[in-house]
Amino acid sequence: MLNEHQSADVLREALNRGKKPPAAPLRLLTLDEMRQRPPARWLVKNLLPRAGVAVLFGAPACGKSFIALDVAQRVARGLPFCGRRVRQGPALYLPGEGGNGIAQRLTAWAVGHRAEAATAPVVESVPLLVGEELPELNSSIGQARARAAVELVRPALLIIDTLAQSIPGTDENAAEAMSPVLRYLATVAAEFDLLALVVHHARKEGENESGGLASMRGSSAIGGAADAVLRVHRNRSELRLSVAKQKDGESDVELALRMELAVVGEDEDGDLVHSVYLRPATAEEAAKGETDALADFLMRFGAAFPGDSAPATKELEDMASTWNLTRQRLRDVRSLAFDRGLLRRTEDGNAVRWSLPSIPPSLAAVPSPRGQHGGKTLVPGVLDLAALPATAGETARSDDRDA
Repeated sequence: MLNEHQSADVLREALNRGKKPPAAPLRLLTLDEMRQRPPARWLVKNLLPRAGVAVLFGAPACGKSFIALDVAQRVARGLPFCGRRVRQGPALYLPGEGGNGIAQRLTAWAVGHRAEAATAPVVESVPLLVGEELPELNSSIGQARARAAVELVRPALLIIDTLAQSIPGTDENAAEAMSPVLRYLATVAAEFDLLALVVHHARKEGENESGGLASMRGSSAIGGAADAVLRVHRNRSELRLSVAKQKDGESDVELALRMELAVVGEDEDGDLVHSVYLRPATAEEAAKGETDALADFLMRFGAAFPGDSAPATKELEDMASTWNLTRQRLRDVRSLAFDRGLLRRTEDGNAVRWSLPSIPPSLAAVPSPRGQHGGKTLVPGVLDLAALPATAGETARSDDRDA
C-alpha cells in the first residue's frame, strides 16, 4: 500500500512520462500540502474576504449604499464593523452619483461616530477617496481609467456603486456580456490584492420567487463569479444584512443596523440640513425589531385574511408590495412566525395554505403590556409576543422558507 506522498510521486511521474506537454504540467498537492496552505484572509472578519469580488445587493432605497460607505469608512479607519475585526487599508469609492449627497453622508458618519473615530489608530496615508465619476467598466477606456485610479491609491477596498451604472447599455441578463466585466474585476482584485465590492439591485417584485442569489437582478454569472454575496433588507429605520453566499466563512449570518439622522450643516435659507449614518443595533433593538416585524405581519395578515381565511402561498406573497415588504422579507417573517407557533401551515392538495392558529383562552386573556403598535390594535391574542416561547410551534421544515 502506497502512502500519501508515494502516491503523489507515482502520479507525478506518470504524468511526466513520455512526451512533454506543451504547457507546464498540472501541479498536484497532497493532503499535507493542502493543510499547510494559509487560512482564509478577511477584510471584515468572516464577512468580506481580503481579496476577490463581493456583491452587496438589495431593493431600491434599502440602504445598501449607506452600508457600502460605512464599510469603507471602517476599513480606512481600522474600526470594527458590527463588532467584527477589520483589516485597515485605503478605500476607493466610485459612485454613480456624486456631489453633495455623498459629501453629506460622509459628514453625517463623521458626526455620528465622532467618539468612536477618536479611538482609531493613527496611521498615515490611509485615505478614503471618492471618485467624481464612475468609469464605464464595459469599455477598454473605462477599465484603463479605473485601473489607473486603483494603481494610484492601492486600496484594500474598491467599491463600485452601482454595477448597472458602471456598464451602460450592457444586458445584465446575458452571461456573455457580464462575464468580461466580472473577469476584469477579478483580475484587478488579484493583481492589487484588494476586494472589489459591487453594489447591485434585487429583482423587481414578482421576479424574485426563489430568494437568495436568485433574488439578484441579472445573469446568474454575477453571483456565480462572486466570492461573497450580501443582501440588504430594510424595515423602516432598521437594516438587516445577511449572507446569501460565502465561500470560506459563515453563511448563517444576519447583522442589524440602525439608521440615524445627523445635522450636517445649513442651507442657503439658514435651515438645518440632515443626512443619515448607520450604527450597529443593540441586542435589545435587534430583538425589538424582530418582534415589531412579527407584530406588523400578524396585524396585516389578520386584517387581510379575517376569520378562518387560509391564503395559499402565492396569494399571501402577492400582498408583499401592499405591505411595503419584498417577497423575500415576507417569507423571512412568515417563517419566523411559523417557527414561533404564530402561523399555521397546512397542505391542501398541491397548495400550501397559511392561517392564524386558534388562540388558547389562557393566552387570549393575557393583556398586552404595549396595548398598541404603530397606532393600531394588533390581532387579539397575539399582542403579547414576549409571552410566547421562542419555539412555541413545530419546527419548520427546510423547504418551508421557500414554499
